[in-house]
Amino acid sequence: MPPSAEARRKALDDFFESAREDDVETLDAVLGNDSVKVDDRDRHGHAATHHAAALGSERALKSLIMRKGADADAEDDDGRTALHHAAANGRDACVRCLIDECEAWIDVCDGRDETPLIAACRQGDATTVETLLARGAETNARNVDGCDAFVEAVCVRGDVEIGKLLIKAGVDPKRARVRCGAGGANVSRSALNVACALGRYGAVKFLIDECGLEASGSDCADIDYMTPLMSAAMMGEGDVVEYLLLSGAAATAHLTSEDGLTAADMLPDNSELHEVKRKLQNAAAKAMQSPRARSFIAAPRDDVPRKWSTGKNGGGSRADPLEVRMRSWIQAGVDKYEGVPRNVRETLEKHAVLTKEIELRSFLLGLIEDDQFQEDMQDPSVRGAVDDVINDFHNVTKYRDNARIMHVLTKFRHVQRFCKDRGEKITFDDILAPDEAKLERHRERLSELKAAAGVLWDDALLALKIFTTGEDMEALAKSSFPVMSTWKRTKLLFSDMLESQGVHAFVSLSIFAIALYYYWALGGFRRKQWENIAVT
Repeated sequence: MPPSAEARRKALDDFFESAREDDVETLDAVLGNDSVKVDDRDRHGHAATHHAAALGSERALKSLIMRKGADADAEDDDGRTALHHAAANGRDACVRCLIDECEAWIDVCDGRDETPLIAACRQGDATTVETLLARGAETNARNVDGCDAFVEAVCVRGDVEIGKLLIKAGVDPKRARVRCGAGGANVSRSALNVACALGRYGAVKFLIDECGLEASGSDCADIDYMTPLMSAAMMGEGDVVEYLLLSGAAATAHLTSEDGLTAADMLPDNSELHEVKRKLQNAAAKAMQSPRARSFIAAPRDDVPRKWSTGKNGGGSRADPLEVRMRSWIQAGVDKYEGVPRNVRETLEKHAVLTKEIELRSFLLGLIEDDQFQEDMQDPSVRGAVDDVINDFHNVTKYRDNARIMHVLTKFRHVQRFCKDRGEKITFDDILAPDEAKLERHRERLSELKAAAGVLWDDALLALKIFTTGEDMEALAKSSFPVMSTWKRTKLLFSDMLESQGVHAFVSLSIFAIALYYYWALGGFRRKQWENIAVT
């Protein structure tokens, strides 16, 4: 007789409570009851592993995954795994257990594209962040708000110590950017601009004094010409404005945004900020009188997308604001923008299709060229284990002691995540190495796709420039070189020749030589005359 609904509800409550309390004995007893399964969820979609990880119940977490066969990467309703919950709550022991012993995926993304590292930087602790970094966590991943781990830690949270750990791990504060903007009109913001806008005074000092960012914004300006001073002024952060002025931002106080407003114009009008506004206005007046006054701060070179086309420097030497804007459209999704010209939108959509295929082929090529992976997949026992786990994930517990099989299964977990995130389907035949001829065709096709994507990118950029300037580039080129008649061309040729000093000299000498010859030939000079001249 199956248990009643009330009995099952009580068993589930005991199950989750024992996971939170790290009570392994009660866990075993409850799981011995047929009414409870190891992957059962509560009404919020949380599994027992999520409860154990969030509360730091390491023994219960290890028992659920390694003894009872729970999925280490099981997701709740928000796409968060046990590693997300452990990292966000600063449960360092559970983080170590999940990565080192349970082989949880360290860079798994939740429904907001947040990795465990981002979660730890936003609300965890420095120890957990250091643990994740030591195990190779990706530092450049961004969530749906456009923030990476460095921005979440330093600019949003204001934790300078975690920021130092990230820098030590290789993060460059000058390259940290945030995709943000209202109504889907995303733009790229520097870390300094974000810290100024949020009023993180300590973070601003850290970025300028220790990370070397310019208070003027000369090395981190945004594509809409917003400087750190403008960002702080717009949000009414008076303390930050005064610090920026003392740190070198006074030299750019006169600059204006796309709307034609200076930092002083953006500062709210209230009595508390009256003195700050006066300082801004005085700084702007002095900056205007300086012989080195600049009219704008260019967008950073790092924001220029690396096009598929080749070049010595991987692209232009100076950032093109239109190219930067197109990149932000692609990153956030062209469909989110209402003001994109139709021909530009259509070209970028074609570019996105090619890019998706390029990423898929590149991913497959990486697996195909992985000699160790290919060698393992040729082993019937490994291939059988992979099939067994694909059919039922809980079968993974049978292969825990086989390092070779577990290594292959870990790679397959990445394949499954790649397919899930992109909606792709990959078969065994796709990832097994073909003969050399097929492999060469695969590489050639990848090169063709990259070249075609480069052409589409250039076409979209040209169309956007035409739309922005309101001029037809081809018609403008023809109007600059009008068609001329033969007579006009001849006159233009002769006039160009006569304007040349070298031609003038040559013509003059030629005429003199010809005149001298004919004068001599016609007897113009006589010996007698020469003798008379000699006598006289």
